[in-house]
Amino acid sequence: MPQSELMKLIQHIRWKYRQIVLFCGFSRLVTIILVLIMTYGVVDWYLRMDSQWVRLFLLTIMVSVLSYYFVSRTFVPFFKGLTEGDAARKIEIQLPDMKDQVQSAVCFLEDESLSKRHSSNLQNQLIDRVEENLKDVTWHNIFNFKYIYFHASLLGLILFISMIMVVGYQAEASVAVKRLFSPFSTVRWPNRDQLQILDADFNPVEQEMISFLQGEKNILYVRNQIGKLPDEVVLHYSEEGKDVQN
Repeated sequence: MPQSELMKLIQHIRWKYRQIVLFCGFSRLVTIILVLIMTYGVVDWYLRMDSQWVRLFLLTIMVSVLSYYFVSRTFVPFFKGLTEGDAARKIEIQLPDMKDQVQSAVCFLEDESLSKRHSSNLQNQLIDRVEENLKDVTWHNIFNFKYIYFHASLLGLILFISMIMVVGYQAEASVAVKRLFSPFSTVRWPNRDQLQILDADFNPVEQEMISFLQGEKNILYVRNQIGKLPDEVVLHYSEEGKDVQN
């Protein structure tokens, strides 16, 4: 028996539902992953979480939450899919004038035992009427595309922000990713301070080692080139024949 036009539409809606679930699920997953990585990078940069066990704990929590979210919100709905009755109800939600008609027609077409208990003429009339009313209906009329566009737009926005952060802060982004996904690595954040030694005339002292005679007065200043001076600055110096002192 050839498949009716109504059942072809129902099966098409069921397949498109799976595609939409998969697309929105992966969009949400990638969006959440990027947001979590960026959030972790900012927090790690600010707090300097050098404890390897803390980073491992955070990575484990992130992977666990993402796995649960993906399985519950994407994996299970994708394989569970829509039943014929669910697809019929979706049609009736978008076309209230056909309430209960589409579901009844699907039941008659799918359940032979039910169809035998009712007049075949009335069944055929109902099925023909439903198919006539749905002849111009496609899956585009059934699903809410605002939901799909929202996930696609949000993913695009997060990708754009991520690209800006990676391009603008390549070194920091690289360190953040390495510290997150390799919690036992020895990668450390670069220093927040870039100190420069100035002479008495506030000119930068270019040489790495500054030498002057014992007893000679020499005024030096320290400047932080990328912000305020830290609370504590340690100057290392040595005298001939003695160890380095602070």
